[in-house]
Amino acid sequence: MISTNRSDNLDLVKSAFDAWNRGDIETFADHAAEDVAWLEVSGRPEGGTTERRGRDRMRRSLESLFEAWESYRLEPEEIHDLGDRVLAVVREVGRGLQIAGLGAPRNAT
Repeated sequence: MISTNRSDNLDLVKSAFDAWNRGDIETFADHAAEDVAWLEVSGRPEGGTTERRGRDRMRRSLESLFEAWESYRLEPEEIHDLGDRVLAVVREVGRGLQIAGLGAPRNAT
């Protein structure tokens, strides 16, 4: 979903964060272009720092990510309208799964 209206761009970004925080991977991915590209960073379930491409690949990555955490959300601290782009400063907050025999869950912020 791509918009040229500045207000629409802000609404689109906020809607994407809402979908993420509901765990709605399909709706979140639908906010991205079909040829979306991003960089996976170390510590993610997929590992490495490889560039990934495509909306279907994004869905698979997000499914893996959400399966690894009991809860995982994005808390936008700042959202700035930059004209044809939107910049968001985001805090990631997660609570790891409790796995029998491995002790307390991991937490991340």
